[in-house]
Amino acid sequence: MVINRLYLSDRTSRSKYLIDTGADVSVIPLTTASQHLPPASLQLFAANGTVISTYGQQLVTLDLGLRRVFKWPFIIAAVSQPIIGADFLRHYRLLVDIRHGRLVDSLTKLQAQGTVQQGNNSAIKAVNGNTKFHRLLAEFPSLVEAVSTSRKLKHEGSENVVADALSRIHISTINTPSVVDFNKMAREHLKDSQLQDILAGSCSTSLVLQPLPVGQPPVTLHCDVSMDRIRPFVPKMFRREIFNNLHTLSHPGVRASLKMVAERYVWPSMRQDVVLWARTCLQCQRAKVSRHTRSEIGKFELPSSRFEHIHIDLVGPLPPSEGFRYCLTCVDRFSKWPEAFPLVEISAEAVANTFYTGWISRFGPPLRLTTDQGTQFEASLFDALSKFLGTEKRHTTPYHPAANGQVERFHRQLKAAIMAHGNAQWTTVLPTILMGFRATWKEDLQATTAEMIYGAPIRLPGEFLCPSKPSADPVTFVGRLRETMQRLSPPKTQHHGHCTIFVSKDLATCSHVFLRTDSLKKGLQPPYEGPYKVVSRTEKVFRILRHGKEVSVNIDRLKPAYIPKELEDIPVEADVKKRVSLQPEEVPDSGHEKQRESSSRQETTTRSGRRVRFNPKYS
Repeated sequence: MVINRLYLSDRTSRSKYLIDTGADVSVIPLTTASQHLPPASLQLFAANGTVISTYGQQLVTLDLGLRRVFKWPFIIAAVSQPIIGADFLRHYRLLVDIRHGRLVDSLTKLQAQGTVQQGNNSAIKAVNGNTKFHRLLAEFPSLVEAVSTSRKLKHEGSENVVADALSRIHISTINTPSVVDFNKMAREHLKDSQLQDILAGSCSTSLVLQPLPVGQPPVTLHCDVSMDRIRPFVPKMFRREIFNNLHTLSHPGVRASLKMVAERYVWPSMRQDVVLWARTCLQCQRAKVSRHTRSEIGKFELPSSRFEHIHIDLVGPLPPSEGFRYCLTCVDRFSKWPEAFPLVEISAEAVANTFYTGWISRFGPPLRLTTDQGTQFEASLFDALSKFLGTEKRHTTPYHPAANGQVERFHRQLKAAIMAHGNAQWTTVLPTILMGFRATWKEDLQATTAEMIYGAPIRLPGEFLCPSKPSADPVTFVGRLRETMQRLSPPKTQHHGHCTIFVSKDLATCSHVFLRTDSLKKGLQPPYEGPYKVVSRTEKVFRILRHGKEVSVNIDRLKPAYIPKELEDIPVEADVKKRVSLQPEEVPDSGHEKQRESSSRQETTTRSGRRVRFNPKYS
């Protein structure tokens, strides 16, 4: 049977793939390199029942023009053309639009245009459809058809068990059961030393206690009648239970919790107890934001020479331009000299190679290198390159881009300049933009970036130039220039933002902290997680124990945790502290945080094609 088929080309290999929703698996044909492979035990079946031999699997990376890379294990089979089957389409959530000849990404809503051609029904099945069981089902299709009816089913009141029970239930049986055992409380009244002292008059108090019947059935308890309501006296062993029963209804604040308890019960030192318990409620601390920590901006050690300390980062994904979708950006901390190198992909090998050929080969290796915790910079290849160059690699803490602000601010200028050009082929205007940045006057430097590097401003297109007289003595000029460049020193970094500094004094002494969740949060997800045990602390960075590993986090993401005394000495992994698990986050010097979190977080792709991960605890 001749039907319409959708074909799509891989932009990397230029191979044309058949998009077949009827194929159970994705296959590629035998090539010259794979002809030596022995046949595998797996067998596939064509639409007519013919057996198709297979020869193992091959991991194929495809670029279908949907702004993300697809990696999939294709089965090597005796077929004439590569086929993308239903397994591939279902995993990546791709929709086939035969009418318009395109493939639609349901996550990003992007479309890849293909070609529609007529072809035969070449569906590949993992199970042979020409068996006696399939023939039996084809002969009697009613065996697997869903039974449906348009007739409305209506039950009489007495036959509808749920409705009948709810309509006949007596209202008195819907009362909330009492959570306080008044009989046990009455027995504790006889043992409570504080109550006995008050009744004996050995201590001064404003309470007026009288034995009164309380509850159903009535139980005689000593109650305070000094106010307009009766308040039972609560013995020591019931006080925390009474507080928990009232506070956990809606987790109100300290004042509201105190008022709620004081209106119903009474005991000595009630105010101090309620304030302490409300303050140490872990659920409240995890879900409520009283005031975020905002510490003073840290200061970098000033570099003594050019290209001594640089910041690098990645930009993207950007719209494709000449095959490039990313940029490796570098900024020298001394001179503010910017560089941006287009990248096709952001693998560790590609980033390391571009950094070496684009920066190291021109300016030499830096003494210090500041990066974020991207997987490209945490890879063993980049670590080996840093050791080979003799460069000290420094990592920022997670979700704290201000530590790499030198290059992050450059990203904003770079993207704004590209958008201002209005050219979709951003790689063609990138060199011009960088030339403009290097020739721009900087107030903090009192010079241009080019002057800090070359000792003179660079010439710009269309500039009126006056011929300069050559130096009579080039050797003297070179010596004088060398002395001038050696006297250069970078000014202190200026901070243009103004924010109110707030650091809780308890952060200096607390044993546990709560960590703010700065990643993309789902609805009703608490803003904080923890508490986590503090291993060590400095002015800006705390080292905490998170998920059984030590990590470093910035102080701006933390708030002190007030732990109840009964939980302080309990082991971390105990069930009673399962939600209080004391665990950590990131390390500035070794930091494999992103690699650690990737295994415990579910990967999701945003509309722009960026891959993000969520904590499975909130999935």
